[in-house]
Amino acid sequence: MDNPISNQLKRNLSPRLEANRMAILLSTSVLANVVLSFCFVGLMPLKERIPYFVSSNKETGLVQVSSTVAQKFTPTEQNIKYFAAKFVRELLIIDPYRTKSEYLPAVKTVVLGKAKSQVNGFLTADTTLERMAKDPSLERNIEIERITILPSAENVVEAVVKLITLSGNNAAQTETKVVSMHYALEPVKSDAEALHNPIGFYVTQFVIDDELGQ
Repeated sequence: MDNPISNQLKRNLSPRLEANRMAILLSTSVLANVVLSFCFVGLMPLKERIPYFVSSNKETGLVQVSSTVAQKFTPTEQNIKYFAAKFVRELLIIDPYRTKSEYLPAVKTVVLGKAKSQVNGFLTADTTLERMAKDPSLERNIEIERITILPSAENVVEAVVKLITLSGNNAAQTETKVVSMHYALEPVKSDAEALHNPIGFYVTQFVIDDELGQ
């Protein structure tokens, strides 16, 4: 036989128990979502490359992460000159085997802003690709005679370049140009950039003129 008092207590406690049960379920759900969020963030790729060193034992083959801390690299003037010269050489050279497949693609990875359209403008004005298609023997060699970081301007490099054009049995044609480049140094963001552009050298604007004094 049911106890009236017991039944009344059950009726009074049921809503409270149900509310407590819902609160526990809600708290558990929130906690689970927080844990999943941290797990998801942990799986996301790093926004910044973090360099580290490893040491290898030649006898045992053991490889361990070294405690040596990588130092931030600051490019010297010589580093900047090297990559500026590389840009000029790859932009101006005509090589039947490497210009279209290697040099021009490399040039387009190190230009920012206005320099992007300037590369296309130079190729159009120079008719580089059209001349290569018409004359498979066409070559243009590059000799960088002088390259200078201008002290009177910020982030500007000037290169004096000799262009030697060859075509079949024709006599070589020689001309000298002055290439002025505005550059920027940007942080390296990927392994591919680290391999091909380790100092983060980018050309933002450039001008190609005839040699001064001519």
